[in-house]
Amino acid sequence: MLSRLSRESAAGRHRPAGPTRTKAHLTAVCTTALLVGLLPGTALASDAPPGAAAGWSAKTLKNASGRELPDRIPAADRARDLGSGYRASKDRAWTTSGDAEGFHLLVADAKDGYAWKTAATLSEPGFDTDAWVGNACVTRSGKRAAVAYAPRAFTNKPELMVRGAFAAVVDLTTGKVTKLANTASLAYFSPGCGTGEKAVFTQLTHDGDKRSGTRLVSVDATSGKSAKPVELEGQVTSAVPTDLGIVAAHGPRLVRIGADGREKEIARTRTVPFQLRPDRSGGVTFIERVPSAAKSGKKHSGSVESVARRVGAGQIARGRATPATLARGPLTAWDLTAAADGTVYITGNARTQGTLPGGVKNPGTLGKDDRISTRADAAVATTWATGDGTLLRTEGAGDGARTVRTQLRLLDTGGTAVLEALPGGTPLAPKQLAGGGSTSPALPVPGATTGTSGAGKSALAASPSNPVEAERTCAVPRNDAREQALQPTPRQAEWAVDQAVIDGLYKWVNRPANWNNTGMSGYTPQTLFPLPVLEGDPNSVVDRADEWHIPAQILLGVTAQESNMWQATRTVVPGVTGNPLIGNYYGIAYSSDGDQADPWAVNWAKADCGYGITQVTDGMRVGDTQLSTAQKEAAALDYTANIAYGAQILSNKWNETRIAGMTVNGGKPKYIENWFFALWAYNSGFHPQSAAGSNGGKWGVGWTNNPANPLWKENRGPFLESSSGGDDYSHAAHPQDWPYQEKVIGWAARPILGDVQAG
Repeated sequence: MLSRLSRESAAGRHRPAGPTRTKAHLTAVCTTALLVGLLPGTALASDAPPGAAAGWSAKTLKNASGRELPDRIPAADRARDLGSGYRASKDRAWTTSGDAEGFHLLVADAKDGYAWKTAATLSEPGFDTDAWVGNACVTRSGKRAAVAYAPRAFTNKPELMVRGAFAAVVDLTTGKVTKLANTASLAYFSPGCGTGEKAVFTQLTHDGDKRSGTRLVSVDATSGKSAKPVELEGQVTSAVPTDLGIVAAHGPRLVRIGADGREKEIARTRTVPFQLRPDRSGGVTFIERVPSAAKSGKKHSGSVESVARRVGAGQIARGRATPATLARGPLTAWDLTAAADGTVYITGNARTQGTLPGGVKNPGTLGKDDRISTRADAAVATTWATGDGTLLRTEGAGDGARTVRTQLRLLDTGGTAVLEALPGGTPLAPKQLAGGGSTSPALPVPGATTGTSGAGKSALAASPSNPVEAERTCAVPRNDAREQALQPTPRQAEWAVDQAVIDGLYKWVNRPANWNNTGMSGYTPQTLFPLPVLEGDPNSVVDRADEWHIPAQILLGVTAQESNMWQATRTVVPGVTGNPLIGNYYGIAYSSDGDQADPWAVNWAKADCGYGITQVTDGMRVGDTQLSTAQKEAAALDYTANIAYGAQILSNKWNETRIAGMTVNGGKPKYIENWFFALWAYNSGFHPQSAAGSNGGKWGVGWTNNPANPLWKENRGPFLESSSGGDDYSHAAHPQDWPYQEKVIGWAARPILGDVQAG
C-alpha cells in the first residue's frame, strides 16, 4: 500500500497538525509573494478538469469501445466528435513527459482519432537520474520540434540550469532526432519557436561567472544547422524568431535583435515581458506584470495582475511602439500559448480588453497550462496515469517509462477525451526512436575530447581490467565492492532527518568498525559532522527541547528535491547496497573566464561531486582536503552521515545569511518560510560582503535563485500547489519553472510518495 510519508518523528514533535501545517506553507507562500509579487490564482470550480478556467464546463466523450481509458478516440465516435472531415485533418496534438528512461515527445493526429505515438525519447549516457525534464516547441509547419532536455538534478545546479541542457531537433513526421552541439538553458522559454522553421535556444551566465551575458543560438529545424551564436551583454530572455529577426525581453524592454547582435528597442514596459508568442500576422503578443486595477475607488492591497499586450509587425520594424492591451487577469490565473499555425490563445481566466486581433483568441474554456495542437483544433493537458500525480517515488517505481494521461479538449465540439499512452509503446518510427538516446555532440564519452567546442578533455580513459574507476574526479569511487552505499527505506531516511535536526544521531547511531563491510573505522555521524548552533539561539547551545533547530520538513524537502531520498543509485532497492548516488561523477562544470576555447561550453574534466541523499559537494572531490577520508566515505556510503552533513551545511547557511541581516518574518527557525534565504544559499552559495572585491563586487545570495529573476516563470503559483489550494504534483514534471528554495518548501508541505510497509 502506498501512502504519503508522514512528517512526524517517533515522538510526534515535528509534524504540525493538519491546519497548522497548511497554514505554515501558506505563510511561506505569502512570504514569497512579498518578494516576487505573487498571489495564489483564482480558485477553480471543483468539478472542472485540472487547470481549467473558472466556470468551465464541457461534455465528456463516451467511448464506444467500452475501454475505460483508451489511447485514442474510438473510430465509431470520431465523425461525431471530430467532425465528418476528420480524415483529411492535418491537426496534430503534441505533449512531453519525462521519467527515468528519458524525456519523451509524443504526437497524436486528428485523422487517427488522436492516437498517441512516441516521436522521440531523449536522454544521454552517463547520468544516473530519477527523471529527465525539458522544454519543447513546435515550428510553424507543425512538422518539427526543438527540444532542450536534461536530468532533473540539473535544476539544482545554477550553472547547469542556465546553460546545461542538451539540445535536439525532432522531425515529427519521421521521428528523426538531430542532436545539436550546443547546450541550452532549462528556462521555460528555451527553446523558442515562432515564424518559419527556426528555433532559438538561450544560454545564460550564472552566479559564478565574472560577467553577465546571454548567448542566443538560432537553429534551422529543417536542416538541423545552427547559425553563428549571437552574444549579448546582460540578461536577455524569452527569445523567439520572427521574420524581422529575434524578438526578446531585455530587462523592462521588448527588443529586436539582428544577426549581427545589434539590438533595437521595440517598446518599453513596466516590468520584464515574458511568454512572447509570435502570431501569423507578424506581431508578437506577450505578458507583463502590473499592479491590480482599482475597483470601487480602492486598490486591492498587495494584489498583482498581468496584462496581455501586442505589438504588430510594423511596430516591430519601426520601434518605439506603444503595445496594445488585449487582456487582463490575476497574475497566476492565466497564460499564453500558441498553435504552430500562429494563432495565439489566452488560457485560463483573463478578461478581454477591447477587440482582439484576428490572430489572438480568448475562448475562456482552456486550462491555464493547456497546450494547443498545431492547427488549433484541440488543447492538451498532461498528467501521469497513476493518479497520485507525483513524479518521484522513493521505492524506485520511477524506473522505466511512465504511462501518461492526456485530456484533450476539442475546441470545435466542446467535448473532452481522456486518453492514456505509454511512452515508447507505439513508436512513430521504431528505428528512429531507438536512436533517440544516442550521444549528443555536446557530450563526449569518457576518454574522448570535446568535438566542436574545444572545451577541456574528459576524464582519463578507464582501465579495461579494473571496475573501480581510477579516472574519476570524485573522492569515493563507483564499482568498488568494499565501498557500497546502503539504500535507506523512506522511513529510515525520515527517522534520520528527525534525529539529525535535534542532534539526535549522536545518541542513536553508532557505526562499528567495518560497518556494512565498508572497511571504515567506527564512528557516529554527528561526531563526524557536528550540528552547529543556529545564529540567534538565545541559549547558544544545541538543545533538542527548544525550537531553535532546522524544521524536519525543511531537511526532508531538501532530500526530496536533491535525490528523491536516495543514498545509492536509482537501481538499488531500499535495504540493499550499491554504488553511491553521485550527481556528476566525471565532471560537469562551466567556465566563462577564458580557460577554455569556448567559454559557453561544457568542461567535462570538472565535477561538483554531489553525493547521496542531500547531494553534498563540499570537500567531495579527489584531492580536496576540507574533509578527511573517513568523512568522505561516510558521507558517500551512509545515509545517516550524509544527512548529518547536509544538516551541518544548511545550519551554516542559516548562520551566514542571518549574520548578514537576511531574515524573513522575524527570523525564528521554527517557521518553514524563515528558511528561505538559507535554502537559497544552500543551493547557490553565499558570498560575504567582505569578499565582494574578489567576486566582481557581488555579495550575498546568488542571482540565479532570486525569485524575481526572469529565468523563472513570472506567473507560476506555489510549487506543488494548485490554484484552488490543493495538491498539484504535476509541477514536479517541470521543476525548471521554480527556484530551488520554492521547490524545497513545496516538498516540505507536500511530500513524495513512499512505501510505508518498508522496514
